[in-house]
Amino acid sequence: MLKKEHPKNRINRNLGLNQPFIKRYTLWFLEILHGNLGNSYKTGEPVRKILRHKGLQTLRLFGTAFLLTLILSVLLGSISSLSFDKKRSQIYSHFCIFLHCIPPMLTGIFLIYIFGIQLKLLPASGSNSIFENNWQSKFLHLILPVTTVVLSHLGSFSRILQDEMLKNLNKPFVQVAQANRVEKKYIYWNVLKNSLIPFLNYTASHLPSFFCGLVVVETIFSYPGLGDLLIQSIQIKNFPVIMGLILLIGFLVIISMILVHFIELLLNPKLRRGVCK
Repeated sequence: MLKKEHPKNRINRNLGLNQPFIKRYTLWFLEILHGNLGNSYKTGEPVRKILRHKGLQTLRLFGTAFLLTLILSVLLGSISSLSFDKKRSQIYSHFCIFLHCIPPMLTGIFLIYIFGIQLKLLPASGSNSIFENNWQSKFLHLILPVTTVVLSHLGSFSRILQDEMLKNLNKPFVQVAQANRVEKKYIYWNVLKNSLIPFLNYTASHLPSFFCGLVVVETIFSYPGLGDLLIQSIQIKNFPVIMGLILLIGFLVIISMILVHFIELLLNPKLRRGVCK
């Protein structure tokens, strides 16, 4: 009488999980070269299709939050450094440090409680209403997650720019320009350009942490993006989706860093001359 195979062993054999790790990884890598990321263990759908849908949601959240963080950081950092008031500058520095120390999980819960539960002004979860499928609904669902991400990074980003601008304002070229009665707007513009280069370097080096923050934020707000998908896939050990997510997130980080370095080339003539050589 043939011994009945255990369901767990049969599943592992069908999915190839009984093979050695090196063989499984090699087969996965060869499939990647052909554009095949495998199928989800949970739904059976192609991983590429799942990542395309979830990736658009995360890209919408990441693009909006990252752009707002950069704009607000440049505005607040430059204004605080050009006020020439030491007390205000110190107050702003302490505020930035305090803002940076608050974890995004606490910020998200606080915003949900105030604006979602108490005031009932904004939706506290999801990316779209079940009753409406338009851009107004998507915009309202983005406000709280984007605000959480922006507040989590605004303090450190603007503080770096403020510090760099204060250093450049004390350099000899500023004093020479002031002695020659150069207009203040030209002096401030050149100081800002010189300060943006280390600011962008800092931004590029913190892009991976920016993506990690999105995982926490998407989980808190039940936002159907890559971060929420990653947590769900880890809980059920959905390995094809996990590996596809790590591959996609790494690719997005690299592309973002390349774009930041291109912006640095536009701002810094010395870098352009170095590249041309």
